[in-house]
Amino acid sequence: MGSWLVGRALAGGKAGAKNLGAVECAASGRLDDARSVLGVSQTAVCSKEEMPAPRYAARQCDRSRQTAGMASTYERLRADIIAAMKARDSKTALILRTCDAAIQRASMDLGKPIGDPLVTTTVRKSVKNLADAKIEFEKGGRTDLAEANTAEIAVLEKYLPKGLDAALVESLVSEAIRSTGATTKKEMGKVIAALKLHPDAGSMDFGAVSKLVQSRLH
Repeated sequence: MGSWLVGRALAGGKAGAKNLGAVECAASGRLDDARSVLGVSQTAVCSKEEMPAPRYAARQCDRSRQTAGMASTYERLRADIIAAMKARDSKTALILRTCDAAIQRASMDLGKPIGDPLVTTTVRKSVKNLADAKIEFEKGGRTDLAEANTAEIAVLEKYLPKGLDAALVESLVSEAIRSTGATTKKEMGKVIAALKLHPDAGSMDFGAVSKLVQSRLH
């Protein structure tokens, strides 16, 4: 419930004194005070249809936390949002809140609880989009926008797992090709599917992995 209250406060657009006060109360465990600030009933229950998407996803995350534990990466991201708001670091807060919203949308769209795999996939997609846009900005001579994207990428990359060693990735690709019996590029999908089942899949950059697989097939 504490996370839901924080989510409600953060979802209110620009963080005014009321929202920030609620965030601080919820973060410190004073949930009754946070409910009072936000005007939320302790027994309030909303359905998926009645509750806006970000709040519904946050409620789903709370339920997952009660049963399986919230993903540490997402927990850290939410804590960093609160820290940025308290420090009045509006740029970092905006970057992280935008990322949080993307994660919650992905959770809703896929019908999956928020966990490390979902967070990693969503953040990696955001970083890729920013990197692609940065290239276009540089081509257009917009160094200001390119620099802004570089700064945003630096913030988000802190929430990505460290990439696997190149030699290990090559070994995993070779093993996946061997186990699937793939020989042509038409069978690339089988290799990628096998790699996604590997325990270290969350640490793989599948953009780079796909290029490596292509280079190994005829």
